[in-house]
Amino acid sequence: MRKTATLAMLAVLLLACTFVWARGAKEPEPMEEPAEKPAAAAPASKYQEAPMLASMVSSGELPPVDQRLPENPVVVQPLEKVGKYGGTLRVISTSPMWDDVTHLRAEPILLLTPDAATRQPNVAEQVELSSDGKVLTVFLRKGIKWSDGEPFTADDIMFALKDVATNKDLVPGTWAHLRPGGVPVKPEKIDDYTVKLTFAVSYPLILDQITREGPGGQVPWMGGSFYLPKHYLEQFHGTYNPDADKLAKEADMESWKQHFQSKLNIFTDPELPCITAWKMISNTTAERVFERNPYYWKVDPEGKQLPYIDKLTVTVVQNLEVLNLKSVGGEVDFGAFYLDLENYTLYKENESDGGYEVVNFTYPLGSATMFEINQNFTEDPVIGDLLRDVKFRQALSLAIDRDEVNDVAFLGLGTPRQATVVPECSFYKEEWGEYYADYKPNDAKKLLDELGLKWDRNNEFRLRSDGETLTVIMEVPPQAAGVPSLISVCELVKEYWEEVGVKTIIKQEDRSLYNQRTGGAQHHIAVWTFDRATEFGVRINPGRFTGSLYAPLWSQWISTNGASGVEPPAQFKEHVAKVEAWGLTVPGTPEYVSQAHEIFDAFMEQIFVIGTVGMIPQPAIMKTNLRNAPEGLIWAADYDFNKIAQGETWFFE
Repeated sequence: MRKTATLAMLAVLLLACTFVWARGAKEPEPMEEPAEKPAAAAPASKYQEAPMLASMVSSGELPPVDQRLPENPVVVQPLEKVGKYGGTLRVISTSPMWDDVTHLRAEPILLLTPDAATRQPNVAEQVELSSDGKVLTVFLRKGIKWSDGEPFTADDIMFALKDVATNKDLVPGTWAHLRPGGVPVKPEKIDDYTVKLTFAVSYPLILDQITREGPGGQVPWMGGSFYLPKHYLEQFHGTYNPDADKLAKEADMESWKQHFQSKLNIFTDPELPCITAWKMISNTTAERVFERNPYYWKVDPEGKQLPYIDKLTVTVVQNLEVLNLKSVGGEVDFGAFYLDLENYTLYKENESDGGYEVVNFTYPLGSATMFEINQNFTEDPVIGDLLRDVKFRQALSLAIDRDEVNDVAFLGLGTPRQATVVPECSFYKEEWGEYYADYKPNDAKKLLDELGLKWDRNNEFRLRSDGETLTVIMEVPPQAAGVPSLISVCELVKEYWEEVGVKTIIKQEDRSLYNQRTGGAQHHIAVWTFDRATEFGVRINPGRFTGSLYAPLWSQWISTNGASGVEPPAQFKEHVAKVEAWGLTVPGTPEYVSQAHEIFDAFMEQIFVIGTVGMIPQPAIMKTNLRNAPEGLIWAADYDFNKIAQGETWFFE
């Protein structure tokens, strides 16, 4: 059978050949080879991209999306649904740096889930902490690129840790979060995508440190101090460029160190490469503009490269009054950072006309407004001695009517309390929130009497030991940690303190002057917000408890290993050492809780920081067509405000 079939097929082929030859009068000429073989069709991409990027690919300005994404992009599940591309998100700010999109651009090594409950991979695809807690191995996501298309690798972590954070030319004393046990971290590059960090002591807290942007105010960078774009910054670094000082002088700066520090600011410098969803493209005193990063390394479940929104614009206005008017006038698509409960009725009344909805986020503040009593003030010895007397601080605390503050400034929606951690902390003691927090003006007067502070002839104010009127000064910035209602609370507290005889002056300052004066311990009382009061927040940034504003010179001495500031007394050193030791303890253990009780019991007894009202709602405005933006967000500096809200998935419907 097989032989018969073969013969039949051969006959058909011969017949076909005969047919071909019969149709032509002569033997055909051989076919010419094409000058260039047609390219094989490119396989269809499993990813999609924004139209504005697709047109750039077509024109040759960008490589295809597959080449821009890493081997294993982060897949982000939107809160509501898969979105569509396009649009500009508008926000308003009164600050040259901070606004409602600042934290949307944070990209830590690990990332908290939207409920702030657990960590998840982000820049790192995986991390491993050794059983003894001393070695952290970071496995970076392969193929992430900077916004200029350059690869993001282990070199960027090594540069940040070795050449910046632990470089004595730039940082006289390594930051506390990178020197547990007093010994700086030792970074080691294993390969292009793997870095090993070795610590002198067990350091489980490092997992929390790399889950947040890093130390606020120390490196204005969305990866904190853990990564920096080496390929760009090394040109300004004296170790890598022998002409770095020359570049600095050309930029009117004294040294490469000063010039280098100025180049770190992702908030203000459009030239600085980033790995965030949007890159800055322009920055003026009136407006900041951000555009989608074509190399962003996250996609949605359908393979659409994120973000959905094309642009972000930040309009900078002069004051909160203008900000509120523009917000209710429909000129804002998302706003929370500068909104406050005092204007809640205004926001609600204009919802329909403004095309927005008002929602209330949860804000776990220890105290929305607090008063840090400066222990390092020496310019006036009489005032300095009073500020350092615990009886004086007790009197100031007892003089405050926190219930009235809550009703007037926070619509009765907050919790009157002392400045301390929030009740959700596993180690919380109810007595901390109640300590000297009752309104007892007569008891306050008795304490002031015991200090020998007599009334003047008119029985209006008390007199100092030198016969002068006792006067304390509150120094107040425009807003703190997103809470703009500081002045209202200060005005109430001024009345309470003057009722017991302490003349009080409210001194409003812009943020730069405020930072300068409080950093130099030139203030009597610094007004701020007791944020980072959650368990996560206080563990990674315990500055509220280690003197950031109530003992700035002591705190500087500790943080710089004695390179600056003033050496503190033994008791303060012991306190900070206990806080640091607590950060090395595994949460949930009996030792962890016991250490926390010892630390916060002692801290509360001193009342270095006086609280008023905490745990207030945070009003927010959202355009009605803005989708995937959460209405139940936990709004807190502890979690980088709206970073956990997955802004890269927001879109306009």
